[in-house]
Amino acid sequence: MGTFVLLTLFLSSCVVSKSDSNETKDGLASLSQIDASNTVLLIDKITTGMYHNLYNKRRMGDCKQFYKGKVEAVIFKDVDKDPKYQDKNTYRFMLVDGSQSTDWIYTDGHTNTHTITNYFVLDRVTGKQFDLNVAGVNPDRVFKKAVKKLNKHMMTK
Repeated sequence: MGTFVLLTLFLSSCVVSKSDSNETKDGLASLSQIDASNTVLLIDKITTGMYHNLYNKRRMGDCKQFYKGKVEAVIFKDVDKDPKYQDKNTYRFMLVDGSQSTDWIYTDGHTNTHTITNYFVLDRVTGKQFDLNVAGVNPDRVFKKAVKKLNKHMMTK
């Protein structure tokens, strides 16, 4: 039981950096061909939860630290409705949380939900999605890793 607890604690701090698939490499290479210094990366602004303001502030701080381009936090469901974001050349990319949750049901009847965080980039001009191939159970660390990877591929010019 002690080993299980230690393994669980270790895994909860991990971010998995997988080898990029050919699809991911090709997608990221195509992002490198765009001058992203003239675009604004959109990240999702959280509006619910007790610590949503702290969460949003921390994410913007991570972006300022690890991404050289412009970033704006918006409510994703409102992006297409807001006239400000109709210029898809300026507001071209969205960093989208593609997390997946799985319920584990144990023989004694209790259930635990485990979430794996994964981010992808949505190109609003082409409609294509690019998996960043970074995943893990710690959402903050996965976000930082995703932003660093985006910076590496989009801020090459």
